[in-house]
Amino acid sequence: MRAAASAAEPATFASSAEGRRRFCGTCGTQLLFWITAEPEIVDVNLVTLDEPAAIVPEHHIWTASRIPWFETTDTLPRYPDAGADRPGLRERSR
Repeated sequence: MRAAASAAEPATFASSAEGRRRFCGTCGTQLLFWITAEPEIVDVNLVTLDEPAAIVPEHHIWTASRIPWFETTDTLPRYPDAGADRPGLRERSR
């Protein structure tokens, strides 16, 4: 995966006491999210990638808050919260 720089440096917003978001300072598109307690894990907004189809999902997270009319038809594991790979965030979401 490669990242292409835009003319503007992404801005950072403290969206909560623990959450940080980076977004395009020009158009406002959210690019990244991380929590300060786990800075080594960064969530990337998939649609901001040049080739989002190249990333194959392993599971679905936050399904408890999904839009009611949206249902995926694959057989991937589903988690109502942050999922198994984010135990710190999972505990804080309860």
